[in-house]
Amino acid sequence: QFSRIKARYFSQWYRRKNLDRPVWIFGSGRTVNHRVKPLINYGLSIDRFIDVKPTSHPQFAFYKDVPNAQSNGPFILSYVSDRIGKMKIKIFLSERDYLEGQDFLMMV
Repeated sequence: QFSRIKARYFSQWYRRKNLDRPVWIFGSGRTVNHRVKPLINYGLSIDRFIDVKPTSHPQFAFYKDVPNAQSNGPFILSYVSDRIGKMKIKIFLSERDYLEGQDFLMMV
């Protein structure tokens, strides 16, 4: 499966880069969980999921609470597959000084 291959290469890249940053996932739900599972199987720890709905669950962050980019801030992987949603996420993260390839990646 394609998400497994991406997860393998991403986890190797992440370790090779020695990124000591928490990994946050943009997206939530059954499909996202299914796509993220290979990352966990390759030993990556997922610190938070970013959702468009506010929640009090500690493993979820409301998207408006995503901090501005910092050197030790989260590395964000977007698993939102909707084309308009992807565009909005790119704009949103760019407005918070995230750089694609350095601070976030679109995984689907």
